Amino acid sequence: MAISGKSFFAAAAVAAGLYHLAPTAREKYSYMLSTRRVRSMKAGAGSGTGTGSAESAGNSAGDGAFGATEEKKVIYLTFDDGPGEHTLELLDLLEEYDVKASFFVVTEFVEKYPEAVIRMKDDGHLVGLHSWRHRSALLASGGFTKESFSRSMKTLKKLGISPKLYRAPWGEINRETILQTDRLGMERVYWTVMAEDWRGGQPANVTAGKLLARTGPEDVICIHDGRGSNDAPARTIEALKMVLPVWKSEGYEFQTLDQRECPVRG
Repeated sequence: MAISGKSFFAAAAVAAGLYHLAPTAREKYSYMLSTRRVRSMKAGAGSGTGTGSAESAGNSAGDGAFGATEEKKVIYLTFDDGPGEHTLELLDLLEEYDVKASFFVVTEFVEKYPEAVIRMKDDGHLVGLHSWRHRSALLASGGFTKESFSRSMKTLKKLGISPKLYRAPWGEINRETILQTDRLGMERVYWTVMAEDWRGGQPANVTAGKLLARTGPEDVICIHDGRGSNDAPARTIEALKMVLPVWKSEGYEFQTLDQRECPVRG
């Protein structure tokens, strides 16, 4: 049976798409699935599903996370998409609560707010790479991806920063991402908790409730200090003002992601 030219090109396009998707499917999605299985096992072993109830945000501590007693009471607080106009305010808040965090920066924004990134470094936070421009690797060519890493490393080097961790926009990578991170000796990392804080219509108390309900020992929280709709990072800061006292009262410590014993990747 003969294959028409149109069918051939359609099949070739599908094959190319699957080839481009393969690194993300193999790494990000396998990690997310394994994380869900672990969380389900923890939830079955204990009575709770997070660090506190939504109602406890800013008021009182919850009943603990997953009923776990052997896990380290450590939270890895991480931020994507910055720096932005609210990043210095965020750094003030983290300093107030003696919280160390990890920032995955967009270097196009680093050029606009270099003082925020210098402050991150000086305050003892981890500075990792997010991207040059916030674009999914699934929609980017290999050439664009290579240029993104080159420009990003040059920008950060000017500030005395050599990032060792990389988290891709939306966690989506392509084959050039793997080549560049391996060449630069960078570990590709992901997350275990999100709170949809980038949404333009989501109030701070809703973000706070999600963070308390979803977070447990050794979780990696991904929230945002840049971009987002309708000034979303400002509401993220308000949410943190509610949840940081709760986590602190429950005895949680905060570490940077390079201190995590288990890798945050597939």
